[in-house]
Amino acid sequence: MQGAGSAIAPILAGAIMNVLGAEVLPLYIAAMLALLGVYALYRRHYVSPLIRGEAAHFEPLVQTSPQALEMLFDDTQPDLFDDPSFYEEQERQRLVKTVSQN
Repeated sequence: MQGAGSAIAPILAGAIMNVLGAEVLPLYIAAMLALLGVYALYRRHYVSPLIRGEAAHFEPLVQTSPQALEMLFDDTQPDLFDDPSFYEEQERQRLVKTVSQN
């Protein structure tokens, strides 16, 4: 519906404006929005299974390609938080800052 509307609407609007004048464009837009609203109400009342209480199927999608995931996880880097000396160094630096500020 969106693709068809995107292709046809500008042509139809141009044809209507060619016949009736440019001042008709706001009326054309209002008429199209009214038709869209009527269609949405029809879909909500008669077609939508969600209104009748049926559960919809949800399939989560990965936001990246398999190639990007391979590149991301190809070289395993050591986790600094697994190394206890990492914390010791951060704590030492924090103490040095605290002492030097006083």
